[in-house]
Amino acid sequence: MNAGTSADVVPPRTSPALLRLAATVLLLLPLLALSPRAQAVGVQSLINDLCQYYVLDSDTCSAKAVIECLVKSGGNMSGMQQCAADYDPKAQKFIDIYGAATKPDYVRLIELAGPVIACKLLPPGPPTDILCSTALKPIITKAFGKAAKIYDAASKGDWLTVIYVVGDPTIACEVVPAFPGKDITCGAVAQVLVAGGKLLKQGAEAGIAALESGVQALGDLASSGLKSLGLGGAGVAPENIYYQNAARPLLHQRALRALVTTGKPPFLGFDGEMHKQCVAYVKSGLLNSPPSDWNIKTCQHKSQQLHDEATALANLVRVAPGAYFENIHATASLLLATNFWSGKAEQFVTAIRQLPRPKWSEEGFQSLPSPFSAVLGNCYATTRAAFPVPVGPKSKDFLAGALYPPNLWGWVCGSAGIHLSFALASEKERITKQVIPLLAGAGCVLAKTGDHSLKFDCNNGKALALCHALLPQANPNSRCRRSASFQAPTVQRVQMTFQPAATATPPVVAPPKRLAMAVAAGALARPVTIEAEALVRSNAVRVSGGRADAQPMAGFGAGWSAGEQLFWSGGAPGSTLELTFEVPAAGRYSIEMHLTRAPDYGRLGFEIDGEPGGDGFDGFDPAVVPVGPVPLGVFTLATGAHRIRITITGRNRQANGYFAGIDSLRLVPATATE
Repeated sequence: MNAGTSADVVPPRTSPALLRLAATVLLLLPLLALSPRAQAVGVQSLINDLCQYYVLDSDTCSAKAVIECLVKSGGNMSGMQQCAADYDPKAQKFIDIYGAATKPDYVRLIELAGPVIACKLLPPGPPTDILCSTALKPIITKAFGKAAKIYDAASKGDWLTVIYVVGDPTIACEVVPAFPGKDITCGAVAQVLVAGGKLLKQGAEAGIAALESGVQALGDLASSGLKSLGLGGAGVAPENIYYQNAARPLLHQRALRALVTTGKPPFLGFDGEMHKQCVAYVKSGLLNSPPSDWNIKTCQHKSQQLHDEATALANLVRVAPGAYFENIHATASLLLATNFWSGKAEQFVTAIRQLPRPKWSEEGFQSLPSPFSAVLGNCYATTRAAFPVPVGPKSKDFLAGALYPPNLWGWVCGSAGIHLSFALASEKERITKQVIPLLAGAGCVLAKTGDHSLKFDCNNGKALALCHALLPQANPNSRCRRSASFQAPTVQRVQMTFQPAATATPPVVAPPKRLAMAVAAGALARPVTIEAEALVRSNAVRVSGGRADAQPMAGFGAGWSAGEQLFWSGGAPGSTLELTFEVPAAGRYSIEMHLTRAPDYGRLGFEIDGEPGGDGFDGFDPAVVPVGPVPLGVFTLATGAHRIRITITGRNRQANGYFAGIDSLRLVPATATE
């Protein structure tokens, strides 16, 4: 969640090192002048591409008035916004894509438009060459989010992340350039990822099948696991014997250290004492002892080997929660549908979020309500089979105190359990606020059966089809049933006659101004939600300390609107962040903010147009969780621009940072709350 910052100290007088630095910069200037620049983006050509590849909906593509207005704007963002207000709000998607392409924000462009369109606009260079390569095309076209992560990692030269995000190192290792540890990552570790990924996916599928059939325990899958990580026989060289006996058992612990450490990645090789032991062992194991500097360099090489192997393992393990719950929405939908009336889903959401990390273990997961305990128990067995690295002895060289969490397998499944809890909460909200009202209006009755399952009895074919569409992952054949009063559709007798061919209907064009007038008329009675990350992209954010960025939150589970938040980093007590937002119509509004809590988040205070708001906010939580709504009070606001100032006021004793996460701002007309 955070990133370390550093400050350079400039000496008062020009030093030789500074002169060499200046000379280096001068030599680099021609290269910087040739660096890739954002390509020109034509409004009409971009619209054509987005419509050709079905990125924009057919209504927008066929609305001539909207397209003519967008083209006529010449790329002016204010003019485009007016087009959306006058003709069609769906044009906002094109505006966001165009803004990402011209800013340029290539990661956002990939997320919105997909890799096919993005590859036409990305500048040449390693990130584009990798993302748009023939080898990766079958993979990235299936998941826009994966493509964005690949591009983002490649642009930073983070090739390990590229490999494990791709998920198939046999392909990824062909397109990434050489980097330290590539031979290890793309060798024995690559085989672990390939086979382990298949095993994880099979385990997830087995978990769903077992739950649907009512099986509580899924057995121990460790017997079908892979061989332990390693490079084969250690040989007879003393440095290899020392590494096999003293260093390899620490591999599990070192990888765990990389996972639980925030900030600057730690070095995972030998510490000082272990390096001395290595040198002494190597020296004593050779009959003709070479010079001492050779022994030192040999042990340094082995230390780097441990670091590389542990880093590679940690990067592979990071993707395991997502790999195990690749079909997390299906799992959540099924679990909730099966236990809708029992309250077990709510018990699990509370229990897993309160379960301390030291209890992210096989025994700790058994304390969760069934069948959720079976899901995480299956996850633990499957992950242990996929990554069967021995835990090894505890060591003062590792971390102070006990392992936290106990091991890699517990970290994987505890993280996956947190993801599942957010998916369950999101699914519960969808079912209660969307599915049940829609089906009730269509002719389906919610059947409160004695088996705690979610079932609907529908009295007509359209309602039954709607039920299947709204519950596609929850086994709709058993959740959507025909009622006793089900009315089969009557089939009308059709007279076979020659009918003239129907003429093509002209595309529907949104009437000018009509939509804008309707929006203005209903603005006073409708809440307004403003995404904080959208304010970052529209340059409506001003920071006095640190920086504000749009941060994807998919890796932390569900619960954030639009899947993103504004992430404020680098601030300190007294630093401020101002959000400028537009009020559509004058009136009294209750202002709410949806925020995030995390282990390294600070305390915040709020002002609206200079007036104090709310009672302050403590951003600390042991996990990364969405929070909302946080009320700031009721204010009389005129039409137009207003500002919210957020100030860092301190931090909780348990927090280790002053970061902040802002999901959205919500304006609720006071008449709707009073």
